[in-house]
Amino acid sequence: MNGYLKRNEEAEILENLTHFPAVAILGPRQCGKSTLAKHLLTPKPQRGFYQALDDLNIDEAWVIAPVEQSYPLKENIKVISLREVLGIRMK
Repeated sequence: MNGYLKRNEEAEILENLTHFPAVAILGPRQCGKSTLAKHLLTPKPQRGFYQALDDLNIDEAWVIAPVEQSYPLKENIKVISLREVLGIRMK
């Protein structure tokens, strides 16, 4: 995400997610609640992932994550759901 500003609450939210099944992010309209949640839950491949792509000369890669909609993570890397990989349609 371009122009994302790291927030002081990130570590606390991630810590709480290890202890509770849900964490509420409260604040006024347009303050970045959804952006914060998306940033914290976006897969973050490590250096070894990119090294493997380079070593194997892979042109396109997918990261399977618990998401509803696919989105590009980086050039030639897409985050997709397992449902999409399997071609499962939900009603």
